Amino acid sequence: MSMPSVTPNGVGKISSVSAIVLINFVLLGSCLLPATRDALGQVFQALKHYPPLPWLFDLWVVGFTFFATGLFIRKMVKAWRVAEASRSRTSALVVDAAFLLCWWIALLVIIAWALMLGTGVL
Repeated sequence: MSMPSVTPNGVGKISSVSAIVLINFVLLGSCLLPATRDALGQVFQALKHYPPLPWLFDLWVVGFTFFATGLFIRKMVKAWRVAEASRSRTSALVVDAAFLLCWWIALLVIIAWALMLGTGVL
């Protein structure tokens, strides 16, 4: 049994949707892990005199979440329009869909958690 080889049609490369979602997960992890959270807090505290800079983090997460979702929808429409979509494209769309769904679920859970903290429920 031989290992499948990477072909020139793009199989084996990470898509832009997956890359954006993975970067967002890394940023989320950096905010949640205690060691990096403290360092990130010190950076944001040092940047408090430059008001637009800490907001860039929020802009990145929100903006690129919608950008990745738009890219995914565009890929889905292109795949539906192509009559003979190859199996590699379909499997890449499934991977992108899984990453994007996990990211949206994580984002909604964090938003719900933050709202509950703000209202005093927790």
